[in-house]
Amino acid sequence: MRKLIISLYGLLSAAYSWSANEITLPEGSRPAGLAAGKDGGMYVSSASLGAIYRVMPGSAKGDVFMTASSLGASATLGLGVDERAQLLWACTITGDLVKPTGSALKAIDLPDGRVKASYDLPTGSVCNDLTIGRDGTVYLTDSAQSMLLRLRKGEDRVGVWLKDDRFRVDGAGVATITDGRGTNGITVDGMGAIMVLVSAPGRLFRVPVRWDGSAGMPLEVKLNRPLVQADGLRLWSKRRLLVVEADGGLARIDWVGETGRVQTLAESVGRPSAVVVRNGKAYVTHAKSASVVTDTSVGERPQGNAGVTMFDLPKN
Repeated sequence: MRKLIISLYGLLSAAYSWSANEITLPEGSRPAGLAAGKDGGMYVSSASLGAIYRVMPGSAKGDVFMTASSLGASATLGLGVDERAQLLWACTITGDLVKPTGSALKAIDLPDGRVKASYDLPTGSVCNDLTIGRDGTVYLTDSAQSMLLRLRKGEDRVGVWLKDDRFRVDGAGVATITDGRGTNGITVDGMGAIMVLVSAPGRLFRVPVRWDGSAGMPLEVKLNRPLVQADGLRLWSKRRLLVVEADGGLARIDWVGETGRVQTLAESVGRPSAVVVRNGKAYVTHAKSASVVTDTSVGERPQGNAGVTMFDLPKN
């Protein structure tokens, strides 16, 4: 009976959708990360207030799910949901964004919103974004030192997974979380590898995950145009990604092997930071709503406050 109930819950939750085209967030929240779960909740983090907001299906606004004090953070960035473990993972920072005093990865129980575990990052590292592998491994972008970190299931410490000089600006130097450089958006590719963005000069890399969990040689995907301070990155479908850019764009990347084609779907999406895909729709966090659209398939959106905007994605 318990298995039957869980199966029915999965079917019902998979059908959840957010019907509002525009979802508002508290003023001054500066949305950063975005994640969606089968429990029907969409979660948005705040880089300015440190809180995490939850948007329930059918709602046009986000309500406080976790306060900054409950997270022990001054800023919260990347988010990701592990459905199997029923955990919301969050990148957090203490201090300010320019000169953080520390950074940690938080594991939050769903749906009750309790911090189950906290994992400090190595000294000098800043957790910007994250993605979750099929085996529960959490992969992180460290934007301060332009490298990739990871936390394997059952481990109690975040460690370095991959360093590569191509992830750094001009092969050297240390970036900050706010200057738009270094490793940033990250996602699984659904085929045994990790895709990662280097915000400046707008490059995309594919990193194979070897049988033992170690990182293979990163392959740069040569794009038809550079990405403009690319931020959020998520898998849309096989060999197809969605990315947001600092100039206000939502774009798709179709890639095969070593080449990829970038196509802008929408422009003037305020200052976008993250994107998720659910039921043929893209949800984008931004400092203000979209106003200009270049692809008529996604429709126009009015100006507004910080929040989340929904776009219908093209069928192919």
